[in-house]
Amino acid sequence: MKTRVRSGILRPLLPVVAVWFPITGSTAAAELDDRMADAWTVAAQRSAGTVEWMEDSYGSPGMFSRYPTVANTSTGKWTTSNSSGDWHAGFWPGTLWMLAQKTGEDAWRQRATAWSQPLAATTNTNHDIGFIVLGSMGKGWYFHDDCNDPDGSYREFARNAITVAAGKLNSRFNKPNESGVPVPAGCIRSWDGFQSPYPVCIDNLMNLELLMMAYEMNGRLPEHRPWFDHALAHARTSIARHLRADGGSYHVVRHFDTGPQIGGIERKNTLQGYGDETTWARGQAWAIYGLSAVYRHARRDPGTDASDILAAAEATADYFIARLPHYHSADSYNHRTGDHVPPKDFDAALGEPVGPWNDANDDYNSSSGTGLGDRKPATHVFTPRDSSAAAIAAAGLIELAGFMADPADRARYLGAAEDILTCLISYDGPDGGSDPDYLCAPGDTANPGILKEGNARWTEANRSLIYGDYYFLEAMARLEALKARELLDTTLGFGRTGGNVCLEFERHDPAPALAFRVQKSTDLIHWTTVAAKTGGGPWSGDVEETPAAEGKKRVRVEEPAPAARGFLRVVTRALDGSAP
Repeated sequence: MKTRVRSGILRPLLPVVAVWFPITGSTAAAELDDRMADAWTVAAQRSAGTVEWMEDSYGSPGMFSRYPTVANTSTGKWTTSNSSGDWHAGFWPGTLWMLAQKTGEDAWRQRATAWSQPLAATTNTNHDIGFIVLGSMGKGWYFHDDCNDPDGSYREFARNAITVAAGKLNSRFNKPNESGVPVPAGCIRSWDGFQSPYPVCIDNLMNLELLMMAYEMNGRLPEHRPWFDHALAHARTSIARHLRADGGSYHVVRHFDTGPQIGGIERKNTLQGYGDETTWARGQAWAIYGLSAVYRHARRDPGTDASDILAAAEATADYFIARLPHYHSADSYNHRTGDHVPPKDFDAALGEPVGPWNDANDDYNSSSGTGLGDRKPATHVFTPRDSSAAAIAAAGLIELAGFMADPADRARYLGAAEDILTCLISYDGPDGGSDPDYLCAPGDTANPGILKEGNARWTEANRSLIYGDYYFLEAMARLEALKARELLDTTLGFGRTGGNVCLEFERHDPAPALAFRVQKSTDLIHWTTVAAKTGGGPWSGDVEETPAAEGKKRVRVEEPAPAARGFLRVVTRALDGSAP
């Protein structure tokens, strides 16, 4: 489990130095903090409404095996799936886990646990098993520690589920076709019997974290090393085959799975974007997020140089940011000042770019090499936005910012993420409406989710999407965690009062979506928690909180001075292990 630790020796007092990049203390940043606090309130209200609707619709316990997917545009209610193999299934319990950590309320934890339970035995057999298990069991794993899971039973349950799922996903690396001949594609097959031969979609980058997480949580055992190696190999193959020279991306790359060209590229195309040579916005967001997550795990592996993964993540991020409507003035149909939510396809308005896989009428024949060269024409109209792509990219950009050695690069990626979140929460475009364009109003009956204006594919209407809600909350939680840890580093201090030793630090108010644990030890091996807090929940233990500047809280914990040496530390936990 990834933790953020600050500690000090009680005799003498010697804090361990840790460096986090600074957050600009601007008025705009303070305004975003306030807006995020309001957005969390909306998220809790909307999610509570979904719980109530599902109970009315399916009853209890029946509702715990139903999972929201996309909004029904006719009724304004969620479409739900009763399949534990549906790729959407993990996002709803993941949303509940994030609300549990943000609020500290046990009701959200109980709901998250109940909706996650069936997914431990997911029936999914393709690459989407990562989405399902990371959102449910993965978030549950990070949520629990010795305070709320003293016997470790939930963590063991989650670890077992994650391990089994990782084994299934790993079996798809160079997966043999029907004849049983392994396909040397260097990547995990996305689907069976669909988009053949041997399709690999850009989305697959998101699921590599399952393999790397399972490898780490099982102690990096030699028998699990192929999971890590295959994830890294897939990422590198995807960089070579999915990314264009300008940092844009293809959606699907198909590979020959028989014959003399086995493992080579059969064709590249899109399923959900406008054209085969256009860049689908959500696919680009998957690349930013997925590559950043792979780099997070790879950089922790001794002897692994993953600088190429980081460089590719930067390239995809630079492409995405430059083509946001606020910046992309060359696209007069979509350019809007203050709008940082991408069109659902970056190229549709101006037409499909020239490329080797242009195939507007979808008549390519790989055997004869005929059918290519025809391009999709420009639409010359406004392209609907995709709030889900914006949320995914924001979450990825926040993580990517933490890996940057150059302060200017860190500020650029973090600033882009903050602009996206500000836009998702409060942007009200030129239509003259009273409600924001992307965040649902509390009483919105046309959309059931937290966000509206999500787009699943080019041919479909915009609506609430459960994965858009999930990544929106994750992006806000990541930003809060980052700021909270930076504040902890700059305000943590140790001292003495009479026969006691004390530890002090500041936290944000409202409480960030983060768990704080104050712990003591005499040997730096065995730690005892003396005070604990999760999100907006109460402190356990003897803690004094007083108001501090700029609406923050000053936290003070006192402990009797030990007879011999002793140590105090503050541990913080996020739900995704994304901290550098």
